[in-house]
Amino acid sequence: MEPLTIDDFAVDERTHKVHSCPAGRIPLQTTYDGKTGTTTIEMPMGTCDSCPFRQACPIETKPGGGATLNYTDKQRRLAERRREEDTEAFRERYAIRSGIESTNSGLKRRLGLGQLRVRGKKAVFHAIYLKAAGWNLFRAVASGKLAAKVAAAMARLGPGRRFWLLLSLKWARIRAQGSADGPKWRKWFKNWPKCRKSPFFTPGFCR
Repeated sequence: MEPLTIDDFAVDERTHKVHSCPAGRIPLQTTYDGKTGTTTIEMPMGTCDSCPFRQACPIETKPGGGATLNYTDKQRRLAERRREEDTEAFRERYAIRSGIESTNSGLKRRLGLGQLRVRGKKAVFHAIYLKAAGWNLFRAVASGKLAAKVAAAMARLGPGRRFWLLLSLKWARIRAQGSADGPKWRKWFKNWPKCRKSPFFTPGFCR
């Protein structure tokens, strides 16, 4: 038999009075402490000894023969929540949220969304936009079918265009949140007019 919880008791949420236990037996007394939010249930002496749910019931038997149960409002709400999570309807609703939560976790863990290195509404929105775009690229590469399409598209670009694409993404990242490589990349862009005329043009040559 599965263990019973506070949610199995018939409780009036307005008055906090417990009308009956899971077996349908009426408590001798119910006391509620408004300061601590604690409810105390007292069962009649000997009532719980013959209960068919005795092994699974959370009520504790006293040495003198009585039985009591103490719980807080928080514990009761938690028991209700866990009971709801066991239903099929909850699992269907939560399936959508779990996918969203995994996306948020990935953005924070892999792309640093939780610790942006910029200030200001405009800069923050721009950084979030780029990180979300980067996450979409990660998910596209993770997909086998889309990975093949990306590889084919990159092959059609050729070496030169691939370089410019990666360079644009690098520069966008520097402008969005800053980088340890920022100063030398800014220097490279500053020297771009003379670098592009060199027959030995490479990013390393122009740093």
